[in-house]
Amino acid sequence: MIFTVFEDQDYKSLFPLNLNRASFELRCGAFTNLERIENLISSDDSIQLVIRPKLVPLVQERFPNITINPDLLSPGIWLNGRGLWTEEILYSITSGKSYTKNGNITSIYNTDNVLLSDMNSYMDKAALISTEIDIYLIENIWDGIFIQSDVITKDAQYFIDHKSGKIHPSAVIENDDNIFIGENSEICAGSVLD
Repeated sequence: MIFTVFEDQDYKSLFPLNLNRASFELRCGAFTNLERIENLISSDDSIQLVIRPKLVPLVQERFPNITINPDLLSPGIWLNGRGLWTEEILYSITSGKSYTKNGNITSIYNTDNVLLSDMNSYMDKAALISTEIDIYLIENIWDGIFIQSDVITKDAQYFIDHKSGKIHPSAVIENDDNIFIGENSEICAGSVLD
């Protein structure tokens, strides 16, 4: 499956955070919106990005292995970069349908090849008949602040049992449900983590 993560026309409401970042690069909780999508898809899936032309050089530098603004958008699932996608929502998207939140296109399960130049008109037509979807959609720069607590709680599930560094046998770990150790970390003898 090809997932097309797009920056819609309402990116302007995210000023000034969007000066040198696309909407899917905003961080809410532990992940950016793009990292959240990458965590949900399988290794057989691929991502392509659609962004403002002036951001292409910056985003290509940050994501050299991802196709950016292809001339022809492949069939697959298109996801709004302002959305905070969950596994439940992502896998409820069905073929041939479009989804909105408060009148904003959030996703389309596209079965056609679409020229990049025709993308906006294609989305406008798809929005005419769509299904309302319950998703966090960052519409203003302050939206992430108000949902941060819920998102962090959900993101913590991703890190449960994330203790992959070198831990000396004499190290003491208290309340280990809230301690996460990265793979390059080393916990030395006599250390106490609480």
